[in-house]
Amino acid sequence: MLIEGPEQILFDFVNRYSESMATLDDDILFASPWGRYPLDEPNGELLMELLQRRQIRVHAQKYALVYDSSADDHRRAQELAGLIGKRNAGSLLHALRIYQKYEPLKRRNEYNALYYPDLQAYVRFGILHPTKLLDMLNQDDVNGVMLFRDCVDSYTEDRFFLFTLGVPQSEYRAIMENAKEQQFEKLCEAAEMANARCAVILPDLPSDE
Repeated sequence: MLIEGPEQILFDFVNRYSESMATLDDDILFASPWGRYPLDEPNGELLMELLQRRQIRVHAQKYALVYDSSADDHRRAQELAGLIGKRNAGSLLHALRIYQKYEPLKRRNEYNALYYPDLQAYVRFGILHPTKLLDMLNQDDVNGVMLFRDCVDSYTEDRFFLFTLGVPQSEYRAIMENAKEQQFEKLCEAAEMANARCAVILPDLPSDE
């Protein structure tokens, strides 16, 4: 059961860098202890830029934790957990209860997430790498990405996070295309510099004369 309405989370990596980084890194993307990725890679920096400009929005939605799921609920959760590579179906059970009137597609995808056609949204559990998040939001039939955490801070309630676009999808796609071109150019420049550093000029061999 949802509690209250969603609350928008605002990020300011210019004036409140440490606080914003802690929220994005520790509280949202990598709240699970099972894995962590650095945000100082190209797509991590791009995500922070888009959040700073409100071109991607994040809302936190509180929900009540309920532990009286039926055996059928547990079997269904385990089945879906297997499809998306999850060993622990705990947070998945909560998501299934919240969206019980909707049916996710029962198929694997490259994002290890459930896709709800009626909601036009992906639901993912645990950690979420910036690259996958940016790519999911770039899909034609996606209006949002929901992230449920594996670890909860309370026995009575928790919250999940909803990522949506703050700009038209056509503008977002243009941003992503431009970012890919810039990243490719940087890779080419880095490769040229590496080749230049590795170049060895051999001295002329002495003549037999």
